[in-house]
Order: sequence, then C-alpha cells, then structure tokens
Amino acid sequence: MAAESPATRRRGWLAPALVGLLGLALVALLAYGVLSHGTSNGIDDQLGRGDPVAAPAFSASVIAAGSPLDGPLAARVRPLLVSGSVSGHALLGVPYALNFWASWCGPCATESPILGAGWRRARARGVLVLGLDSLDNIPDARAFLAKHRVTYPTVHDASNLVAGRWNVPAFPETYFVSASGRIVGHVIGTLSAAQFDQGIDDARSGRVTGAQNGAAPLPPPS
Repeated sequence: MAAESPATRRRGWLAPALVGLLGLALVALLAYGVLSHGTSNGIDDQLGRGDPVAAPAFSASVIAAGSPLDGPLAARVRPLLVSGSVSGHALLGVPYALNFWASWCGPCATESPILGAGWRRARARGVLVLGLDSLDNIPDARAFLAKHRVTYPTVHDASNLVAGRWNVPAFPETYFVSASGRIVGHVIGTLSAAQFDQGIDDARSGRVTGAQNGAAPLPPPS
C-alpha cells in the first residue's frame, strides 16, 4: 500500500479542523444572541417599570462634527468634537439622543430627515443628538452623511462593541439619555417626529417613557 503524501495528510486533518472551528463559531454566535437578547429585555423591562437605566459606557471616534454648535451645548460638546472622541462619561451633564445607524440601512435613510429636523429643535433646548455609525466603513458612512445632509455630530464604532453593550441587534435604534447618564427612553426602529420630541422632553426632565416600537428595523447584512 502506497504511503500517503503530505498533501493528502493535510487534507485529511484540515476538513475536521474547519468543521470544529465552524462549530465553535456557531456556539459563540448563539451565546452572544442569547446574552444580548436577555440584557436588552432587561433594559426595556426596567424602563417599563418606570426605572431609568444607567447608560452603558461608550467611547467612539468623531467622523463628522456637524453644523457649528452654539447655545448651551457649545461649551460642553464642542471640545469633545475637536478632540476627535466622544464618550458617555464626557457627556455627563448633557442630555442626549444616541441614534444607532449604518449607511446600508434603508430605514436609517428614511429616518434621517426626522432626526435632522428634530436636531434643530433639540439643540435649542440643550439636548444633543449624536449619530453612532456601526457595522460600516467610514467612506460609506461619510457618503451617507453628505447625501442626506446630516447636520448633527456623528461618531463611528469600528469594533461594533458599543452597539453590543447597548444591546442593539438591528438598525436604526435610538436611546434617550438624561443629564445624569441614565436611559429614560428607547425607540426600536424608525422613530416618528412625535417619538423624537417625547424622547427629547424625557431626556431633559429625566422622566421615563420606556421602550416603544417605531417601524420594523432592518437586520444587519449576513
């Protein structure tokens, strides 16, 4: 019987190894989905009981500073935008709406003018609107911002860790955070102008509205 060649031996162990790696990846993905779903329900359940939730920590790089800031937001937010990074810790004392989006997300494009018009109202009341681009590349994100004439500041999460910490499985989603750094509202999917204005009011007052459904969010690409 002829001896096996090195190439044959490599093929013999390569297939089982690949199957094993795929199995481990599937287990990890399922575990992530279970944990993420459970935590997300916990946040929304707590909001449903009328209790604010401490906003998960985040830090992300600025890819667009938006239109020049004035009024009460200028002193607090402008230095962060100039520094090139925005974090939840640095925003303590500033009520804000954090909108998770991506350039490939159709509902995000639909939502963009609602956020843009809302931003003009929010900034006059001292509330920041911050877009957070995830699962995306920066050139595509900047092309989206230019196409839709986005004027509110935008940051980029290259690692997608922020979306994971905030339990965002699909886009768009928007969280409203009070000046004390606590989540008081959550809109899942494309928000309406009325939902935006309510969220801004709640971020300013600290009143808890809870989680609401907007339009159905678009899942990430496979």
